[in-house]
Amino acid sequence: MKKLLAFILLALCGILAGTKTADAQLLGVAMTKTALSDSAIINTGTPVVSTTVLESRAVVSVQVVVTKNSGTVAGKCECMGSLDGTNYVRIKGAASPDTVVLTNVTSQNYIWTVTPSKYLSYRIRCTGVGTMNARMSGTLLRRKAD
Repeated sequence: MKKLLAFILLALCGILAGTKTADAQLLGVAMTKTALSDSAIINTGTPVVSTTVLESRAVVSVQVVVTKNSGTVAGKCECMGSLDGTNYVRIKGAASPDTVVLTNVTSQNYIWTVTPSKYLSYRIRCTGVGTMNARMSGTLLRRKAD
């Protein structure tokens, strides 16, 4: 019986030790990437794509790509952040303009950089103007500080 208990204790120590090693390796990952999916901007519609950050990182970069399908592309895109996933505010920063103006080209993109990362959830909101049909997609990249 003592041998069985000793074996179980050693097995548990090995499992717990392996877990700690795995956590340390995960913390060493320099970058993670999350797709914010995509959505259609049709005429004066205001679609959003969003994601929640599950772990803290020093720097967050959010990219929007708008691809023209038809019509005359015009409007704006904004990067927004939220602490509760419901109430969003426009992200302001010296390194990035608050709002990106969309122009009538085949494809365009922009990257906002948030340093330090302050929000749990991020959202890109694009607003169309006039008669247009475009596809927007977003990507979020979290990095540790350099």
